[in-house]
Amino acid sequence: MSAAFDLGESSQLTHAQLRSVFDAAHTKERRIGLDYELMPYRLLDGGTVYYDRGVKPLILALAAKYNVSPILANHILTGVDTPLGRLRYGAGSQIDVELDGGESLDDLRAQVGDYIAALVPAAQPLGLGFSGIAYHPDRDPTSIQIVSKQRYPVMTRRFKTSGARGLHMMTSTAGCAVRVSVHSEKDAIEKFRTAIAVTPVLQAIFANSPMDRGRLLDVQSQRILTWMDVDRARTAFFTQAFDRDFSYDRYIAWALQVPVLGIDREGRAIDVGDLTFKDCLTTGKLYIGVEDWAGHLSTLWPAVRFVPQGIELRMADTGSPTHALALAAMVKGLLHAPKARAEILKKMKPDGDFSRLPMKAAKHGLFGQAAKGTLLDMAKETLRIARAGLGAEDARYLEPVARALAIAASPADEIRERWGRDWKSLHELFTSLRVTPETRP
Repeated sequence: MSAAFDLGESSQLTHAQLRSVFDAAHTKERRIGLDYELMPYRLLDGGTVYYDRGVKPLILALAAKYNVSPILANHILTGVDTPLGRLRYGAGSQIDVELDGGESLDDLRAQVGDYIAALVPAAQPLGLGFSGIAYHPDRDPTSIQIVSKQRYPVMTRRFKTSGARGLHMMTSTAGCAVRVSVHSEKDAIEKFRTAIAVTPVLQAIFANSPMDRGRLLDVQSQRILTWMDVDRARTAFFTQAFDRDFSYDRYIAWALQVPVLGIDREGRAIDVGDLTFKDCLTTGKLYIGVEDWAGHLSTLWPAVRFVPQGIELRMADTGSPTHALALAAMVKGLLHAPKARAEILKKMKPDGDFSRLPMKAAKHGLFGQAAKGTLLDMAKETLRIARAGLGAEDARYLEPVARALAIAASPADEIRERWGRDWKSLHELFTSLRVTPETRP
């Protein structure tokens, strides 16, 4: 196979080594997993949760509960591996868990429920609650003291020049990402294309961040708009996925040209300035191994990306546990069913306006206008296709989407409707949207 890039004779890694990270994801299983992020707040008053008085004791409490050691990097607490999945925290104390899921949505539902049943009782004695809102509704990012966790110092330095909202992304956003397995490169590329095709629709359906600095904005997803202005070198919207020759090699060629967010050495990220990964491979200033390549790939944040588990769709706002499972159901029905993929790629083949649809989804939600009608029209058709791609047991998880589309309302629309009427303070908003064992799906 001819590579879509030239490494040069001085490269420390070969074409085969770069591809090996992608080929290792191939499996005969049809798995679906979830990265679920929640926004913390103080139960007493809805205030900001800080690392020392919130996240750190919470992680230590969970480590003690499961009799495991927390994860340390350069003597800094970074997370904990529990039987439920790996728990990590963000710069704004967001809590994220990686759930492996399984081949059925019932498996994933059980894991989400068990996670919430463990997290909430551990957090409550510390005065912490968690909300399924995707952008902190009243936070000044500059007021957050960022822990020197692994790549955070490098990220803070780069984001000062790569975009206007890097600090906002780090401290104020919370997303929900779905992972699907792949069994070959051909299967992976087809699923990748399908995922790109439905990205604006899923963004509109699950939009859940219409507030900032304590007021409603004239947008549906402040989180999506924030990610668009972080670092465009690493947040590409892969419309080139629809090129006939799109492949692992094309993705690798792009990844090689993205500046590196530090090279991990003994739990600390070595800042290499604005060198791309290809620069690091060829300059010889540092030894570069396959593990460094895998680490670099994890710092690329397009709406859809290749990950060790297959493909990850990371475009959606976080939400309630029920909405997280509904998102997983949409993705499973659309990507794991060959007929669904074929129908999506036929009916939603990108046109000249396609690259602007994520912006329209973020600003206007379901009422964003596309060449094929509104995003609401496209969402209804997407739901139909997803339902046809699922069995009866899994299709029931789509009901929250069906109800929302029937009244043309996303989670952001509910916040917009209730703010100032049912909720007159951020504390009331957080309390109403609080995730508890009773809200488990």
